[in-house]
Order: sequence, then C-alpha cells, then structure tokens
Amino acid sequence: GGSELQLAAFAEHIFRQVDTDRTDALEADEVNQLVHELAKAGDRIYTEAQLNDEVNVCMGFAKGGGGGFRSLNLADFQRYASSREREFGELHKKLAHVRVAEEVFRRFDTDSSHSLDAHELHHVLHELAKSHGLTVTDEVVNRECTRCLDGYAKSYTSRIRSVTLAEFQRYAMTLRVYLRE
Repeated sequence: GGSELQLAAFAEHIFRQVDTDRTDALEADEVNQLVHELAKAGDRIYTEAQLNDEVNVCMGFAKGGGGGFRSLNLADFQRYASSREREFGELHKKLAHVRVAEEVFRRFDTDSSHSLDAHELHHVLHELAKSHGLTVTDEVVNRECTRCLDGYAKSYTSRIRSVTLAEFQRYAMTLRVYLRE
C-alpha cells in the first residue's frame, strides 16, 4: 500500500545520507552508524553486543560480495527497512521534527545571524504554539526561552545568549507538544 511506498522512499533517502562515500552500497561502518541513529530515534539503549547483532541482521540482507566482504545495495536496504518498519517510522518522525524546527528557525532569524536570541526565540515559541492551536501564556514562553538558552546555548560568542540551528533542533526534539505533525 501507500505506507510501503513511503517507507521505500524514506529508506532510499536515508540510504543516500548514510552512503557517505557515494559507492551506492553501504559498508558495515555505515550500517553501524545507521543502527545507532535508529536506536536513538526510538530512545532505545543498545549494548555494544545488541548493536553488533543489529548490524549483522542488516548486513544479512546483502546478497553477499565475495571474500567475506559484504555491502548492502539499495534494494537490500529497503528490504531491511520493511523488516524494521516501526524503527524507521520513529526515525521519520524524529527527522520531521528536525525539519520543522529548521524551517521555523530560518523564518525567525530576522537578522540572519544564524542564531536566535531571546527576543527571536520568544516569537518562535509563540508561533509554534499558535500553529498547533495552542494558547500559551507569556509566562510559559519565557520559561521555555530560559530552558532553551540555559540548556542548549553553548556556542554563542557575544554577550547576548543565542542558540544556533543545531542547538535549537536539539532543544526542539524535547518539544513534542509544539512539533506534532
């Protein structure tokens, strides 16, 4: 059905991102990286042994290169993805949050400083709430501003505290309520 098609397309998108050396195949180290991301997206803590097992499961979908060296082509990878539909679904949701956060960040970075100061952040949080039909008081927004700046603003250089896009995205991941799809 439609969800299988979506999963295959999403799996291809992930495949392209993970295939950093552009060989149109995933080697074990690339698969290892991906398995880490899948675990993180689902808030699962894997032991080293469990991660290795999962890498082996994924590599097991490979049609097999000679001499014990295996890599995974796109079709193999899509078969693996459909065997892990829930995990890929979680990753898809997480990446959607990150994308929404980026769009909002760019819209409110009015001075193009590539960071949001408290004033800009205030507007962002109000806007996010509004776009989800939530009414939030200034008090709530101020508290969130403080939480964001205190917890995530690590790399600002001026006296004015601000968050970079990456910092804002990390913060946004904790905002389930704002970033519902």
